[in-house]
Amino acid sequence: MTPIESTTPAISKSDKVNLMVVTNRQPSHNPALLYSGFRGDQNYYNDIDVSIPPATNRKAGRIQWPQNRQPNPEKEFATLRVNSLDDAAFNKWIAEKSTQYDGNFLVFVHGFNTPYDGGVFLLAQIVHDSNMKDAPILFSWPSRGKILAYDYDRESATYSRAALADLLEKLIKNENVHHVNIFAHSMGSWLTMEALRTIKLQDGLISPKINNIILASPDIDIMVFKNQYYDLGTNLPPISILVSKNDEALKMSRVIGGNIDRLGLVDFSKEPYKSAVNSVNMSVIDVTAVKGGGASEHLKFSESPEIVKLIGEGLINGQQLSESDGNINDKLGILITGGAKEIVKGVGKVQKKRKRFSF
Repeated sequence: MTPIESTTPAISKSDKVNLMVVTNRQPSHNPALLYSGFRGDQNYYNDIDVSIPPATNRKAGRIQWPQNRQPNPEKEFATLRVNSLDDAAFNKWIAEKSTQYDGNFLVFVHGFNTPYDGGVFLLAQIVHDSNMKDAPILFSWPSRGKILAYDYDRESATYSRAALADLLEKLIKNENVHHVNIFAHSMGSWLTMEALRTIKLQDGLISPKINNIILASPDIDIMVFKNQYYDLGTNLPPISILVSKNDEALKMSRVIGGNIDRLGLVDFSKEPYKSAVNSVNMSVIDVTAVKGGGASEHLKFSESPEIVKLIGEGLINGQQLSESDGNINDKLGILITGGAKEIVKGVGKVQKKRKRFSF
């Protein structure tokens, strides 16, 4: 994998995606690599442009990694520009994007085994392929980006709770921000729930600016998630969970975690989980039947073009699916369960009476 660089290769017909990247990684000593997998002691802000190869040279859902220090933008993902920002410049970016995106922002939190450039290119790919209507922000926590560094990454996610909470608080308190949607993958889902729990403990509530929460293939102990959810209190935004019973990465995580079910593997069509999820403002989208996601079936949320569009055009904008969405169900073979499934497209949030998520 070629390190992300601040050089500008030649570009012709490629598409461009602009991202804000907020990271608590340690800056790299390698001049060709912006940030390492080591833990830093503050948040850094970078305004980044990424080019995506034209449709004639690329399939939706795929990242075409650069093969050398000078990538070909017509065939490979490439970094066009990187600007390091201070707090004032970060707020200026927020103000500009607020005008462009009507005050709507997305915070994406990557998962395990993700280096800095991997998270940048992954979010750029999702933004490009999904027709997303939110200004994209990546929170890049210090994953080592190595398959054998699971324990290190889990500790890094713990280390990053306050850093992610700080970013979310900055957005919540910014008058130019109207809505914040959170989209997290794998171990990033655990980090997201912990950061929200940190905010709840600090502020006493989750701000109504938090519009929607999406957890894709969440690598969270199901018992831990139950307590996290309950600790967040009342009047939560809808939570959408993408699960797959053939996710090999989560099966390995279950073994490492003492054979306790991971949230992204749970079959919510069966008891006691079915009753639990039906009692709260949460929907579960079972994408087991959807093809894609690599050998481990862990990346369906980004590699399946249909799922990417489902997320970008619907879920991220706070629109829940209903069982009457026949075209989606028939095409993808997904199963929808949960107490928030009655919320249909184009309709605002429905606040259900608070019940304990229990089983």
